[in-house]
Amino acid sequence: MQRINGRKARDYTTDRKDFRNSNGQLYGLTLPSGDYVVYSYGQHWPLYLFREGQWYGNEDRYSSTTSHHRTYAMPRFTAKPIQWMGKDELQRLIRER
Repeated sequence: MQRINGRKARDYTTDRKDFRNSNGQLYGLTLPSGDYVVYSYGQHWPLYLFREGQWYGNEDRYSSTTSHHRTYAMPRFTAKPIQWMGKDELQRLIRER
């Protein structure tokens, strides 16, 4: 998995490339289902999910660092608007596959 500066996470997220920031707290990975997920501080806090041409985002707030992660990793150039939802609903979507 590519180690990157967290401020470059947006490029990796947009291209759906696996990455981990330098301290390992922000990372994106492709799941066996083919979905792509970006997490902050572990699988208990997903930030973004990409599935079948649609981005889903976690609208819940937690800490200032997680808020920075959310900003750094927000995908650009989305064909469809990001569908925002709560953390629990986003986790449900991730688990259902």
